[in-house]
Amino acid sequence: MTNGHVDDEVVSLSTERHPAPFPPLFDRKHSMFRCLLLALCLVCATRVCQATDSPIRFNRDVRSILSDKCFACHGPDAETIEGGLRLDLRDHAVKESQAIVPGDSSASELVRRIFAADELEVMPPPELHKALTPSEKEILRRWIDEGAEYEPHWAYAPMRRPERVDTTTIDTASSDRYDRRSKIGSRGRQASIRNRSRDIDSSLVIRLDRDATDD
Repeated sequence: MTNGHVDDEVVSLSTERHPAPFPPLFDRKHSMFRCLLLALCLVCATRVCQATDSPIRFNRDVRSILSDKCFACHGPDAETIEGGLRLDLRDHAVKESQAIVPGDSSASELVRRIFAADELEVMPPPELHKALTPSEKEILRRWIDEGAEYEPHWAYAPMRRPERVDTTTIDTASSDRYDRRSKIGSRGRQASIRNRSRDIDSSLVIRLDRDATDD
């Protein structure tokens, strides 16, 4: 019994002096995984910063939020409009109801209601189960501060011609290389066509010679 007790103490002491190795995540074999994870985090952080710096666009950023969370009660359907507020029309949201004050989110009733903590004032109402996420609230706030500009639906927007490329900014050296490559390619295609035509002519001559010999 005494020896067994001593052995247990020795084992416990050796375990304390030599702690367990690191988890597999920190093993050298997983260094590639850690590098990939770090690269992914950097890419996500870069995209978030770009999205924060870029101006808010109605069709790209705002329309989907209003359509999913607000248009059910404040959209184009006259039978479901609540409080006489329509958010699908800028004139109505800005001038008639004054729910949106372009350039001043702190004075906009829309911003006050979506950030409200009181369940009786917050919009959308909790019973609809369509609460705005913090990022969606921030997008709406930024959109109003930037002027609350609306955009027509892409299906009804007039088609525009693409802008012409300024040829004066094209690198002359690269353009010359492209011209030389295109000329070489066209010469190769022409040579290939001539070779094929000669092969066809020779095959016809051989066939005619065989036919004459057979006769």
